[in-house]
Amino acid sequence: MPVADLNALYQRPAGTAKRPPLLPKGSGYLATVTAFDGGTNTNTGNSYVRWFFRFRDWDPAIPADMRDGINLDSYTGMYCDMYTTDKALFMLDDFIRQVGVDLPTDGSRKYEEVLPEVIGSNVLVEVDSYIPRGRSAEEAVNNVRRMIADPEGQS
Repeated sequence: MPVADLNALYQRPAGTAKRPPLLPKGSGYLATVTAFDGGTNTNTGNSYVRWFFRFRDWDPAIPADMRDGINLDSYTGMYCDMYTTDKALFMLDDFIRQVGVDLPTDGSRKYEEVLPEVIGSNVLVEVDSYIPRGRSAEEAVNNVRRMIADPEGQS
């Protein structure tokens, strides 16, 4: 694995980075799935699929004045986790089917095959914000509450 060159970073003043503005709360942000990865929740030990996405457009319900000064293209690290426990797996299956991936109920396809087929799917993302424990209101961060297939955006 290549080692990052941190020389340019070392010369910059630390602690001066500007926090981006919070995205307004909305349930209809248009996005496209760009990648996925797996992980384990450190609190519960439950495994999940983490879907990464790129915003395509604003939630139409958000007024123009609330969009001022916010560039959707700058929000590149947002994601949505879907748990893979026996009790939650049906929700992952439902999402895969909703985005148009062929997923028979007979178990004839494996997740190794179908998960990559979700990449490129158009989705609707619900965004809100929260204040992390022990932080101030000025340190609030956005949170993706859920992601569903965009019924008007599937091919």
